[in-house]
This record gives sequence, C-alpha cells and structure tokens, in this order.
Amino acid sequence: MNYCKKCENPLDEMAYIICGGECAKRFHSICVDLTKDQLALLSSANIKWMCDQCVCRQLYLQSQSLLMPFQQLRPTQSKNVFEKAKVIAEPSALAHLEGANAKMFKRKEYLTFGACMMLTLIIMAAFFVAIQVSVEGKCNLVPGNSEEPRTNIQTNSNSALEIVVRDQWLAQPPIKDMIPLKLPVERIIVIHTRTADCETQAACTFTVRYTQTFNIESQQQDDIIYNFLIGGDGNVYEGRGWDYRGSVIQGYNDDSISLAYIGSFKKQMPSEKQLNVTRLLLAEGVRLGKLSSDYRIVGANKLDPTSTATSADALYESFKDWPHWSDH
Repeated sequence: MNYCKKCENPLDEMAYIICGGECAKRFHSICVDLTKDQLALLSSANIKWMCDQCVCRQLYLQSQSLLMPFQQLRPTQSKNVFEKAKVIAEPSALAHLEGANAKMFKRKEYLTFGACMMLTLIIMAAFFVAIQVSVEGKCNLVPGNSEEPRTNIQTNSNSALEIVVRDQWLAQPPIKDMIPLKLPVERIIVIHTRTADCETQAACTFTVRYTQTFNIESQQQDDIIYNFLIGGDGNVYEGRGWDYRGSVIQGYNDDSISLAYIGSFKKQMPSEKQLNVTRLLLAEGVRLGKLSSDYRIVGANKLDPTSTATSADALYESFKDWPHWSDH
C-alpha cells in the first residue's frame, strides 16, 4: 500500500500527485495545497510538479554547476590572466606596430581590455558565490545531500519580539497596491500554512518565500495572503503587516488581521516559541494602536467551516484558555 510522504496516511482513493523530482514520492494533493483544478491543469498541460525538497536540491545543484568554473580555476591560472594583461601593456609587445601614435593607442586598447576582463571575472565570481550562499541558506542543503538543519542558524528564545520584515526575507513586491485596513482591528484570525514546519530562520524564510510565490503564481493573489506568519524559530515574519488587508477568509478580510502558523497543526500543537511570540506580537499591536484592547481571537474554521484549509484542530485547541479567545 502506498502512503503520503507528508501526512503518512494511506493514499486510498484520495487524489494524489507524484513528485517529478529525484525522490518520486507520492503526496495527497491536499497535503501539498493543490486543488482539483490545479491537478487537472498539471495533468492536461503535462507540467512536472516537484516537492519542496526536490526544488531545493535542484536549486543547489544548479548553483554548484554555475560556480564550478570558478572553483576549478587554479591560482596559477588566475595569475596567468594578470601576467598576460601585464605583458600586453609592455612596450616590447607592441614593437611590431609602426609609429608612435599607433603604439600609444594600441597600448591603451589592450590596457582597457585587460582591466575590463579582470573586473568582469571578479564581479562574476562574487555573484556566483553569493548565489551559492543564498541557496544553501534557504534550502538547508550542504554537499553530500544532507537535509539536516544547520546548528548555527539564528533562532529566537522569545525574550523579545523579533519581526523579520519583508526586505529581510526578500519578498516580492505586491502585484497591486494593497488596500488599507481601518484601525484599530477587533478580530484576529489564526490559521496554519499547511506546509512543513521550520525551526531555523533559514528554513522559515524559505517557507515564507515559497508561500508568497504559491499565493501569487498559483492562487492568483496580489501578494502573500497573511498579515503575519509565526515561525517555529520563534520569529514573526511580516506578510501584509498591520496596515493592509489580508486575503484569508472571504467576507472577513476587511476588519481582521491574520496570523498564519508555519506548519500543519491538525494533530500537532504549535510550539511554545510560537505561542510565546504570539503574545508579544498581540501586545505590541495593542501598544501601537493597531489592535483594539478588547480584540477577539477566532479560529479560521469558525469563519469558513467547509474549507479543508482551515482544519487545524490542535492549533485552535492551544488558544482555548486565552482570555481573548472566541468560539464564534
């Protein structure tokens, strides 16, 4: 019997998709946020779909292949480039030219060419090194195909509120201007992202960027749909922020701020880090005048009980004893 590699439940008769990457694993379409229409589109257009890990692995391998020419460049070879430029600049290399003017202009031409070539090599090497570092950080992959999180990535102990703003997680600009919220807001909607959870800032940043891309490209949204995302690393990731309307539950976006918890919380409760940083964020919202002092926290399932995306029983259970929690 085949099982979904994300929820580990049998595939049975439920719609599922096979990763077109190296792993070739099977996933319930609902576990990877694919609707029936999207499945039909992938099938009819013969588009290859890949899971998160295979996308990461492909990005990493591509960055390695781009960087390889510079990694293989030996010190003696790079020295030869400079030596050749130096020789070109020497008068003896131009002895075959007749006339002082021809010699002068030819020398300037070679000097300019050599300088441009060296500058180009330096810029390209720096650029590809930056790509490699960026991909390794986002995908948490190191040579040897290891998928273990790195231990030196920043995490937050929740002693203070840490908000990772859009520029820090390299957000795409919104497709259209965002619609302002009427502040202060009285309703907080809590929901989960239904993605893999994350415990480091690198992993959470990658998930937030993936979520924004999925919202824009697949769901035809103007931006990431949440106001804030709560990571397992104890950080808050700015989505649309305090001032702009989200796009989470139709009919409730005009007067609500949404908090999306990175992970899947149908059976697993959010971590203490995530709950602690939520308290800090809500207190900050009240202090800034973005939230009403008598705000209500509502589970997304209460506003849209028919949607499978709002099914996160363990998440809602973790708020039951909070003073601002509302069952309706």
